[in-house]
Amino acid sequence: MNRLESENLRLRAWNREDAPMLFQYASNVELASLAGWMPHHSVSQSKLVIENTFTNDHTWAIELLGENRLIGCICLYMGEESNIGLLSNEVEVGIWIAPEYAKRGYGSEALKTLIQWCQTNTQFRAIYADCRSKSDPSYAMLLGCGFSSTGRINANSRIKPYNGEPVSVMKRNLREWILFLCHGNICRSTMAEFIMKDILRKKSLFQKYHIESAAVSSEEIGNPIYPPAARCLELHGVAYDAQRVARRVTKTDYMLYDSIICMDRSNLMLLRRIIENDPDGKVHLMMQFSGENRDVADPWYTGDFEATYRDVSRACLNMIENK
Repeated sequence: MNRLESENLRLRAWNREDAPMLFQYASNVELASLAGWMPHHSVSQSKLVIENTFTNDHTWAIELLGENRLIGCICLYMGEESNIGLLSNEVEVGIWIAPEYAKRGYGSEALKTLIQWCQTNTQFRAIYADCRSKSDPSYAMLLGCGFSSTGRINANSRIKPYNGEPVSVMKRNLREWILFLCHGNICRSTMAEFIMKDILRKKSLFQKYHIESAAVSSEEIGNPIYPPAARCLELHGVAYDAQRVARRVTKTDYMLYDSIICMDRSNLMLLRRIIENDPDGKVHLMMQFSGENRDVADPWYTGDFEATYRDVSRACLNMIENK
């Protein structure tokens, strides 16, 4: 398990020796209500919770540096572990701090440390959290860590409503997901994927984005990048994955990605047959980002991969610089 450290805290794996301290906190009825669990009745029960619930690669004990004292817990819920209703590229965070260490900024410090770890070591698009009400101290903590209200209510939350107010769902974006599309996913969209990744690395922005590409047809599924496209990238010093193979875009991709960029109008037409509509305005034509009302010509037919490189590079650069 990854051990994380900040100025005042260490986030580490739980162990059985933490059971007495966990029981001291978990037997507190008020804390149990805040954290969404039933109060613990014995050290043995706390030990079982550590062994059966806390022992994994996404639940950390929060320890105060210097004192080596356990003061709380922070964890990530993925998939069916969350009751918010997450997509496969989203995650929920849960956190509690012992009452005697509350209101000292430790919750915010632990949460910011975990968010930074998620941005560096995962590809999650967004992180969610429950909040009981605006009068709950956790609301201000979440705002301070970059979360905002989704307007959604979580009727299935682990935590109980506060003063009759429903539990709301907060969200913080971790990175922007962009999907490039062309007909077969072996020339233009693949070039766009690796050109954009190259630009992001050079601008030290790679951790803020997740970039992929796909096809609107099934003709080239399973095939690698087209050799002339690969040679063009090599000539310009752009790294690419020779093992990557073409895949077809799916309806689910519309939910997963923030932006879907088509190389030409034909791609756009075929995409709409798959996703049916674009209620969130995610779909764009590539050359719109260069202020041009035209397609990126298909080098499979033109043979001009340099022209494709110029068009895609300019549009990708404009896309990032105009954020």
